[in-house]
Amino acid sequence: MALNMDELSRYLKPVPRYTWVWWLLSTLLIAGSIWGAKEAHRLHELSLEQQEQLAALQRSRRVPPPPKPTRAALEAERRWAALRQERSFSWYPLFAALEKTSHPDIALLEFVPDKSAGTLTLRGNARTIEALTEYLSELAKEPSFRDVHLAQQKKLQQGALFVIAFEIRMQLRGNGPNGHPTQR
Repeated sequence: MALNMDELSRYLKPVPRYTWVWWLLSTLLIAGSIWGAKEAHRLHELSLEQQEQLAALQRSRRVPPPPKPTRAALEAERRWAALRQERSFSWYPLFAALEKTSHPDIALLEFVPDKSAGTLTLRGNARTIEALTEYLSELAKEPSFRDVHLAQQKKLQQGALFVIAFEIRMQLRGNGPNGHPTQR
C-alpha cells in the first residue's frame, strides 16, 4: 500500500479548525447585503411616491389664472355697469331744478338726458324770444346745470300763432351723496 505523496500531503495538512465560522459570517454578510439593498430600494420608491404626492398637492394648491373674458362677457359687463350707473342716478335734483325754472310762456316738448355723458337736451316752444332768453338765464343760474346754451332756434307758425322752437343743451353737475348736485 503505497501512498502517493500528493495523497499524503492532503492528510498531513493541518485541518482548519473554524471553517464553519467563516461560512456563517459569509452567509450573514450576503443576507445583510441583500436586506440592505431591498430596504434602500423600498425607501427610494417611497421617496419617489412622496415627491409625486407633493407635486400633486402643489398643483392643486396653485390657483389657475382666471379665464380670459369673451367678447360677450365684456359686453354684458359693460351693460351691467351702464345699468348700475343709470340706477344710481338721482332724478330728484334734476326735476326739482326744471320745475323751479318753469316759465308760463315756455312749453317743454322733449327732455333727453344722457347720463353717461352727463348732458341734458331740452326741446320745446316759446311764445316770445324774451321768454326764451329769460328761461335760458334762469337755467344758467341753477346749480344743477352748467354750460347752459341755446343750440338752435327757429320761428314756426302753428295755426295763427307764431312760436319759437328751440333746443337747449347743458351739462349736468355730478350727483353726490343723497342725490345732491356736486360742484365740478
